[in-house]
Amino acid sequence: DIVKDGYTGLLVKPGNPEELANAIIKLLNNPKLCKKLGENGRKFVKENYEEKVLTKRFYDLTRSVL
Repeated sequence: DIVKDGYTGLLVKPGNPEELANAIIKLLNNPKLCKKLGENGRKFVKENYEEKVLTKRFYDLTRSVL
C-alpha cells in the first residue's frame, strides 16, 4: 500500500532479477527521481501514518463500533 509505482518507489515483479537490476540502475542514474520518490514517500507516510492521523482513525473506529 505504501509503495506506489513511480510516485513513492519503483515496483518490480517478484522473481525478476533483470527488472530489479533495471530499476536500481534507473535510480542510480537519476538522483532527481530518487529525491522525488523520497519526498513523496515521506509525505505519504506523514499523511497516513503519523501519530495524530492514526489516533483519529482509531478514535473514529471506536466511536463507530460503540
